[in-house]
Amino acid sequence: MGAPNRLRAEHFAQLEALDLTWGHLTILVGPQATGKSLVAQLWKWVLDKTFVYDVLKDYGFILDPHQPDFAPTFADAYFGEGLGRAAWRPQTRVWLQHEPWTPRVRPHHYWSLEQVLYIPAHRALCLLDSRPRPFRDFSAADPFVLKHFSEQMRKSLEPALGQGVKLEAPDASQPAWLTAIWRQLYPDAAGIRLQVRQQWRIVQHLHGHAAPLPLMTWSSGQREFFPLLWAAQTTLMDTATPQAYSWIVIEEPEMGLHTAALRAFLMLVAHWLTRGYRVILTTHAAQIVEFAWVLRQAQRVHKATPTAAAVLKRYLDLPEATWRALLGREVRVYGFKRQGQKVHLKDISPLDAWSEDADEADWGGLTESATRAHEVVGQLTAWQEAVEP
Repeated sequence: MGAPNRLRAEHFAQLEALDLTWGHLTILVGPQATGKSLVAQLWKWVLDKTFVYDVLKDYGFILDPHQPDFAPTFADAYFGEGLGRAAWRPQTRVWLQHEPWTPRVRPHHYWSLEQVLYIPAHRALCLLDSRPRPFRDFSAADPFVLKHFSEQMRKSLEPALGQGVKLEAPDASQPAWLTAIWRQLYPDAAGIRLQVRQQWRIVQHLHGHAAPLPLMTWSSGQREFFPLLWAAQTTLMDTATPQAYSWIVIEEPEMGLHTAALRAFLMLVAHWLTRGYRVILTTHAAQIVEFAWVLRQAQRVHKATPTAAAVLKRYLDLPEATWRALLGREVRVYGFKRQGQKVHLKDISPLDAWSEDADEADWGGLTESATRAHEVVGQLTAWQEAVEP
């Protein structure tokens, strides 16, 4: 039996029903406030329930599995005060694969392992005064995934707590994804390091400049991406350490990124996939769904023409070996759509632009604006040609 990859739920948040089978790469699309992040967070809760419970207890949260209100109390501590009870209602039911799942935990005598590295959308909030905030610096209303991710960065980067990680500009021997990210996001940087004065802080050292740049002087895209750069180098650069996580979830990776930088991020996603990670992305960016579309179309062609990997280099400049590995990875796309007060979830994985299903044809609404723009410009061009001699 393989790793769990199916999540079902009833009466969770705005969704009356959801049924997802996660691929190696899964993309969740849809308008704001339709529950994409809540579903992604639910998956981490389902897989990492005991780990989450251990961390919350370690930080002083009062969680007694024997109390009748344990489930909504645990949900509030995990999703954020108020939101948890709104998402996890008395009638909420969840299944992992085919088995019922419950938030209740069993007593244990060991520290449980974490399967999901979760990178939240509000990751820039992790960085205060040019350094990651500690878990206790957040409020009860902040979701667990934000507080925990910030604490992970802090323990990794702060010399007194961890290894004092330094992120150096790559040389010619480094992988293409890392070179592309530095070229697009940190083109003038020699490295990102920790500077200790009265308190340590993250600074960017520029080529030919003695004075370092503290975090708040960086561009918004550089600040937004720094937590992703840290996660990438943590998971991919240390090849001597066994892989700690099975899943990587990233909310809205496109925040603050130019289209060229987003292409560099997709190269990173490709390498995560080839290293065996399962990746979940929530997004509003058509360019990310385009990556799934190209890969799915290439997989279809590859069955008849095994040379597709060579052509794909024109889309993203990845080694052919990487593309060949990607052609064996399953890709799924799910669209979230609001209808009244409820949200419906639909598998739109084929991404067929000619589909009679409008949600699939418009990639969950991401291409609707461009389609209308083409139609309007086409009509205006036709009128112009009709009236001009």
